[in-house]
Amino acid sequence: MAVPKKKTSKSKKNMRRSHLALDTNACVECPNCGELVRPHHVCEA
Repeated sequence: MAVPKKKTSKSKKNMRRSHLALDTNACVECPNCGELVRPHHVCEA
């Protein structure tokens, strides 16, 4: 079984995971009520 020879540093681990960060939610104005809603979602109003 393969075993790592050295511990992966926090820096190296975080650099590898840099693309996993969540994007900010985009919001668009609803044409019916003017409220901010997520794109391609039905307005609750």
